[in-house]
Amino acid sequence: MTGTSEPLAGACAGSAVEAILGGYENRATGQFATIGGGQYNTAGNFASSVSGGEDNTASGGTSSVSGGEGNTASGNFASVSGGFAGDAEGEDASIGGGEANKSGSMSSVDGGVENDATGGAAWIGGGDHNTTTAAETAISGGYYNEASGDLASIGGGEGNRASDPFAWIGGGYKNLAEAKYASIFGGKELKASKEYEAIP
Repeated sequence: MTGTSEPLAGACAGSAVEAILGGYENRATGQFATIGGGQYNTAGNFASSVSGGEDNTASGGTSSVSGGEGNTASGNFASVSGGFAGDAEGEDASIGGGEANKSGSMSSVDGGVENDATGGAAWIGGGDHNTTTAAETAISGGYYNEASGDLASIGGGEGNRASDPFAWIGGGYKNLAEAKYASIFGGKELKASKEYEAIP
């Protein structure tokens, strides 16, 4: 078992308190940083922590990675629970698991594959290749869906886009809600382009 524990550059000698409890080739380089175990993990900022897993990095202040492989919590107070190659890059960002998911400021991705919640306070439940780019947007699941209007949401389906504020799509295939408060319940290649328009 090997590991290193070094203070941040500029810290007073002897002022850092880091802990590596087990594992192999782990590094705790931030003040009060901790690593529980695993291998090749790094806790590199103030009070950051990695519980286990492999090649995980907690580089934001008070950030944490619980496990998995190749995950990064780079935002302050960010967290990654598990999975593979997740990146919680914004402040208070979180990722539950899955593969290659990304979350921004105050946003969360519960799981799935290559989902990207970069709008502030956005949420993606799961699915594949879903994207939220505006504030307080939400996608529950599905594939290749995009919520780009503030407070827009998509329940599921494939290739749906909610591009205006408060737009909503329940599901279906390649539907587009492109006006404020527009809604589409389901179907295929439907378009709601007038304010408050609803397509059942």
